[in-house]
Amino acid sequence: MLLLCALVVGGANSVWADTTGIINFGSGTGSLNVNDASVSGSDSQSKTWSVTTVGTTSFTPNTSYAQIGSSKKPATSITFTATIAAADVNVKAFSAKFGGFDSTAGTVTLKVGDTTVGSGSLSGTSDVTVSSTKAQTGTVVTVTVTGISKGVKAYYITYTYEAVSSGATTTTTISDAGITNTNKFVSTDAGSLAASVTYGSPAAAVPEASVTWSGDNDEVATINSSTGAVTLVGAGTVTFTASYAGVADTYKSSSDTYEMTVTNKDPDLETIWSEDFSGYSADDVPDGGTYSYACTDGSGTTKIYEAVIAGGTSPELLVGKSSGTFSATIPLLYPTYGYSGDLTLTFKSNAVDVNVKTTTDGITVDGEENEGDGLTFSSKDTHTVTFKGVTTSTENITIVFTTTTSSNVRIDDIVLEGVQAALTVVATPSISPASGAVASGTKVTITCATEGASIYYTTDGSTPTSSSTAYNPASKPTITAATTVKAIAVKDGLTDSEVASASYTIAAPCATPTFSVSEGIVDKGTSVSLSCATDGATIYYTTNGTTPTTSSSVYSSSLTINANQTIKAIAAKDGMANSEVASATYTVRDYANLPFSFDSGKGSLPTGMTQSALGTDYGSSPKLKFDNTDDNLILRINEAPGELKYDIQGNSFSGGTFKVQYSADGSSYTDLKSYTELGSKATETFTNIPATTRYLKWIYTTKSSGNVALGNFSLKGCESVTVGTAGYTTYTTTGKVTLPSGVKAYIATATGASTVTLTEVSNIPADEPIVVKADAGTYYLPVITTAADDVSGNLLEASDGSVTGDGSTIYGLGVGKDGDNEGKIGFYLVKSDVTVPAGKAYMEIGGGGTKGFTFVFDDDDDDATGINAMENGKLEIENGAVYDLSGRRVQKPTKGLYIVNGKKVLF
Repeated sequence: MLLLCALVVGGANSVWADTTGIINFGSGTGSLNVNDASVSGSDSQSKTWSVTTVGTTSFTPNTSYAQIGSSKKPATSITFTATIAAADVNVKAFSAKFGGFDSTAGTVTLKVGDTTVGSGSLSGTSDVTVSSTKAQTGTVVTVTVTGISKGVKAYYITYTYEAVSSGATTTTTISDAGITNTNKFVSTDAGSLAASVTYGSPAAAVPEASVTWSGDNDEVATINSSTGAVTLVGAGTVTFTASYAGVADTYKSSSDTYEMTVTNKDPDLETIWSEDFSGYSADDVPDGGTYSYACTDGSGTTKIYEAVIAGGTSPELLVGKSSGTFSATIPLLYPTYGYSGDLTLTFKSNAVDVNVKTTTDGITVDGEENEGDGLTFSSKDTHTVTFKGVTTSTENITIVFTTTTSSNVRIDDIVLEGVQAALTVVATPSISPASGAVASGTKVTITCATEGASIYYTTDGSTPTSSSTAYNPASKPTITAATTVKAIAVKDGLTDSEVASASYTIAAPCATPTFSVSEGIVDKGTSVSLSCATDGATIYYTTNGTTPTTSSSVYSSSLTINANQTIKAIAAKDGMANSEVASATYTVRDYANLPFSFDSGKGSLPTGMTQSALGTDYGSSPKLKFDNTDDNLILRINEAPGELKYDIQGNSFSGGTFKVQYSADGSSYTDLKSYTELGSKATETFTNIPATTRYLKWIYTTKSSGNVALGNFSLKGCESVTVGTAGYTTYTTTGKVTLPSGVKAYIATATGASTVTLTEVSNIPADEPIVVKADAGTYYLPVITTAADDVSGNLLEASDGSVTGDGSTIYGLGVGKDGDNEGKIGFYLVKSDVTVPAGKAYMEIGGGGTKGFTFVFDDDDDDATGINAMENGKLEIENGAVYDLSGRRVQKPTKGLYIVNGKKVLF
């Protein structure tokens, strides 16, 4: 825990050495605020004190103290504040000693100004040291003690301080503009650091100010104390400090620091060869790309291995075992630049013996005992090999990795580096396109990698000189007949380049590729095939709108359009010119999921909707504006809607035709409704849309005058039910549904007599068995999210496909075949071993002998209102137990529906 008081140290313009002071809390009149109203009364409470002494001998530190709170009157939170009054003084640190009563505990926090600089914990008698930032005159120092369980004894606080020279405050700033080679080699000069010293605002230079330089790591770099010159010694990090001593009573002291990292790596070092085998798959045989690889292991070719055994990233190269060998020949830029000095090879390997050597004449491995032996490594690590004797005349270097034991060697992350020599020969020009058959009118581009070189060329097959035609990109040579173009590059001070040559013949172009699907709006997932009429031609294509070349993707199978894109393609064949570029731009039309609703303008069409040529939106719903013949709106949906609704309005509409249509494939449409008269806004509703429907289109097929407004679309999902010629069927819903026009549905409930009532319902819950009445046909029941009707007491049960008849208790919907019931709709016994189809409804009623129940019809509209039971047979009742539908036991059942032996029985 830490307590702080007002500090009085020195006077204005005083000069002090670093000093330690001790402040006694035992007496005086200082500033203390105890944040607890209960701390009062007769207990010893010291709420004031002053700094009466500075030194270590004026009181006994461990016995003289100020008491704040006690075990009887605890203080839970205390705040101490003090203002540093002394001028030109920096307080450097505080240390305090405090005690507590019994198990006193608490937390102390020290703030200097607005910055929290430390905290400590009080537990019994404790010492807490918190170092602060240097505090200048006028700074308010706050100590807050919280979480105190009882009371606190404040013994003493010590502090250290230093005097600050009076005068103007200065700022020292280091500049590293003079450092030129901080990341090169050790034991070399790295240039010089510079420093400036300023004061005031705006900043002005301190006259004749000089700094003293110092560093903290002489093993990395040293610095001249007066000039700032830096000498590199080794790799690592060093911090340099520029210190300005100041002038007494005129300028205060200041300093700045600069951190330097020395990597001990030549920045001119270039990567010549790099291989991490990431471009290969397991069991591939490296072909080297632009390098020449040779891989053998005594039992077959060396292969790629999916592992990280060597410490790299998968895959790695399996060199093999028992003298397995991997060699690579790497070109060294001869004869233009070449490399001068040593080449450095690094690689990773597993902990198995592997030898690295070179077979190139004149090149040796640094550290090998005999020329050509190389070096052998056996640890799992990153290894380094230095090749000596390389000159600008060295055309290439062959590096060989060989296993020296019977264990497998694996390597990865190979890097060969060197310093490129100065250019001596101008780079050979590059001619594009390459030799071969080209289309008449092809322009030839010639470039040179040597900056500032001039290019000269001929087109008659002769060797070019600096007196030949100068190449000008603005007037490139054009091929209109069989031609050989030769070129050289020239630059003062360098040897002329070698001659580059390209020979061309004129060939007929391949046929332009064609697309199986015309560009425009297509459904997501549409397949597009490319073809070319030129037999044997290869098609190359891009899907990002760029112009394809023979380096682009090769077409092999149809392309799937899942996003907006432009496909471009060319065809090429040896001996023929490339075709013209074929292009097709596709806009993807995704589908909307039901249920679907939309009521806005064409600028915010949702997924699944696309428009063509619609006018500027109306200001209010319906917003979509059809104002010309062929204006249309198409909606692609994931399933046929059970119900389609929209608002439509004609504005001065006369003499035209507007249609709404449906389609299964988006190409062949059938009219759902045709409008030849339209006026004020009306809401249209359609049901029984064919189940194959996946597209809806609204189109102004013929305009005479006036416009059409459309909006407030609503489509609901549906379930389908098929009704036979009898006009009735049973069905079990999947979701909550309602009924389209012309369809009625019923549940079956008991009435207490030998009749089961059919109760009509309109909004049916999910998973509910019902009787459906309609003319023969297939109907679509719209899915709803609103509340369903009450269907409690429904006697119908749903079949899951596993319910079979037993000839006595299971009744299914059917038509009577004999006697008085012939041709009558009703529920009849299901024969033994006959299955009630899944999704159908049935009734299970015990009693035995009842062949079935026929419907009771209302004479007014032939609607079924119930079913009558035929005479029941006899039923043996176990234990004499008969229950009504409420579960109450019945001693003498009358006519009606009861529960016997766990089944429903009609008496």
